[in-house]
Amino acid sequence: MSTVPPTFVEECKKVLSLGYSQDREEYWENLWKILVCDTFGRDVLAPLFNFDELQKLGITLVMGLGGQRQPIPDVKALYIVSNTKENLDRIITDCATPMYSQVHLNFLSHLSESSMDFLAKGCLAANCVSAVASVADLHTNFISVEDALFSLNHKNSYIAFNNSYISNEEAAENVEKTVDGLFSMVVTLGKIPIIRCPKASAAEIIARKLYDRIHKELASIPNLFTNTSSSTSSTSFSASSSFGGGAGSSFQRPVLLLLDRNVDLSVMLSHGWCYQALCHDLLGMNLNRVKIDAGKGPATYDFQEIDTFWAANVGSPFPTVLVNLQTDIEETKRLDERIGSNSAAAEEGGAEGLSQLYTKLTLIPELNKKKEILAMHTDISSTLVELINKRHLDLFFRTEEDIVLHSVEGNIDKIVELLEEEKGTAEDKMRLFLIYYLTNSRTINAEELAMFSKLLQENGCNLSAIKFLQSIKTFHDTWATAAQTSKSNQQSVTGDLYSMFSSIVAKGFQFLPTTKNYKTTTILDAIMELKETEDVKDYLYLDPKFPMSSMPRKNTPFKEGIVFMIGGGNYLEYQNIRDFLQKQSAADGNTSGGLLDKQVIYGTTELLTGSQFLEQLCQLGETILD
Repeated sequence: MSTVPPTFVEECKKVLSLGYSQDREEYWENLWKILVCDTFGRDVLAPLFNFDELQKLGITLVMGLGGQRQPIPDVKALYIVSNTKENLDRIITDCATPMYSQVHLNFLSHLSESSMDFLAKGCLAANCVSAVASVADLHTNFISVEDALFSLNHKNSYIAFNNSYISNEEAAENVEKTVDGLFSMVVTLGKIPIIRCPKASAAEIIARKLYDRIHKELASIPNLFTNTSSSTSSTSFSASSSFGGGAGSSFQRPVLLLLDRNVDLSVMLSHGWCYQALCHDLLGMNLNRVKIDAGKGPATYDFQEIDTFWAANVGSPFPTVLVNLQTDIEETKRLDERIGSNSAAAEEGGAEGLSQLYTKLTLIPELNKKKEILAMHTDISSTLVELINKRHLDLFFRTEEDIVLHSVEGNIDKIVELLEEEKGTAEDKMRLFLIYYLTNSRTINAEELAMFSKLLQENGCNLSAIKFLQSIKTFHDTWATAAQTSKSNQQSVTGDLYSMFSSIVAKGFQFLPTTKNYKTTTILDAIMELKETEDVKDYLYLDPKFPMSSMPRKNTPFKEGIVFMIGGGNYLEYQNIRDFLQKQSAADGNTSGGLLDKQVIYGTTELLTGSQFLEQLCQLGETILD
């Protein structure tokens, strides 16, 4: 199961082609156009299409709706934007100017009757109704970061759902936009999920509203799930997944697990050690793109589908990535030498020479592409190595691992030592202490807290995050990470990429993470396997296909699932779920390669680095009066 079923991209292409297929004359008559997006519309498209691919679809220019634009009155424009009053005002102004010959309006979420009325009256008053060629609802107000990962990109979402001073109107808006995003996700998948969530939480409020939204939609004929509407004024990227039947089928229906971020806070503060998590936490990876300066000036790198090294190593521990990178570089050198020998043979002529020349011409494009990919990952790895060395992040990671393994008491001296030494940044030190604070099975006494607070303040740490956590009653019992763990039998990986890595290996940088399941993974497993564990026995059960009064329960384990974290998520949690599924599949004797026994999508209101999440904790702490 994927956030972007195969037909989804095709539907995107159809929208970008103004609804015409290449076998129609209208396609070529309307080929060239301008794409106008707001920020969210740009982010939705970014992981799906690069500019070269957009150009092949006739997009000559991509412009921001909120930026300064000059009129191009003889060109059609395609808009992909969110449904906001500000955007509607800009669209009306564009049509009245006129900025373009015609505009095709595509809204990422449902355009309500009031919004449609506002748009129609505005265009009528400006005498520019004829400028609007079409209006469509796309139901795509979520970002598909990769096949099994999506984000609603709602900024400061943890604050939004945990700020006791927020107004009722703001709280309702936060819930509604989360429900809109989840509804779009469900429509895109083309499957009706069974919804599970803890009671008396933000997750329950969202779950019930999502249930009502889907249940009401199913009562309509036609509806977005049957995908039988032929209306030209409203469309959707609805598509059945390649796993199981379509939306109306009960076969292989997924479970949608909604969780509050407070179920496990420590994972959001932990330092990662796998490649993807490090790129996100240290390099600020956004929409599969990183910006670095590896000594050759600023560079931006995209992780694309054709990047086989990224695909193979995305979830691997960083030391393993370095070894794999070195191995691939050596293989590339051997291939280069082989091509060189073929060139010498080709110069001798004859049938064998022609054969060698053909081999060379075939291999060179592939070799050059591989060299480009490996050069990119060498730059990225070098930057990561520099940051890890500079901040001694291997020590922080090891200590955090030990803490999460419930050996807190034996690590107090290590924590104090790291706080006292000139290692890591103020944020690194605060993240380490908060993990200790959150996972401690006992209440930290005032004397101990004062000692740690003094050390943190001396390092320039903002103590507001502690203040916020102190204000949460019984959080030690409710939110402490209760991950089941087991010692890994993996051996340390040795080896280096270049001489610059030798010092890293010498100091034990090759440390590999211990096998463990985060709280979210444990809950997801219980829900999908229908286990009545203490964690999930009271979880709400909602099936949108049935009314509240008569709702039968599924009695066989789920094969497909969606876990959605309200208040922020990260690549550590996502990768932990992926690792668990792979190990579980292997334990069940699955030998079908990359296809797992269970298919799970991970989603969140926003993807956050440890620093970004810490900043939100601090902001919440600053709202608390002494």
